[in-house]
Amino acid sequence: MSRISPSRRISVALALPFFLASAALGEPISLRLAPGARGEIALEETPSTGYVWRMDVATSVNMKILGIENLGFLRPAGPEAAPARIGAPGVHKWAVKALAPGSAKVLFVLERPFENRKRPVRMQDVDVTVESR
Repeated sequence: MSRISPSRRISVALALPFFLASAALGEPISLRLAPGARGEIALEETPSTGYVWRMDVATSVNMKILGIENLGFLRPAGPEAAPARIGAPGVHKWAVKALAPGSAKVLFVLERPFENRKRPVRMQDVDVTVESR
């Protein structure tokens, strides 16, 4: 698995069979996949403070060309990871599979589900292009 460094636009080469894409909050994420290719989207999250990401299916566009699985929250791992503590961030991941050629826009919202806010705290767009073979 390759880690893509954050930038204004992230483009993933079609030759990569699997990738991890993330960006600074609010910066657009753009993914390019071949049909059948898989990857992950990772967004920083701190669920112990109540803030969690969810995919907003109602406002996302053309989701039928993608298969998306919620992998949930993961704490950082490895020798550099700090011990688990309240308020420590980690990442929320979703696995993405390109099912058919086309373009889709997936919208993620950061919110505290127990609050009755009309607007999310943050939003993250992910533009996905599935190339024809």
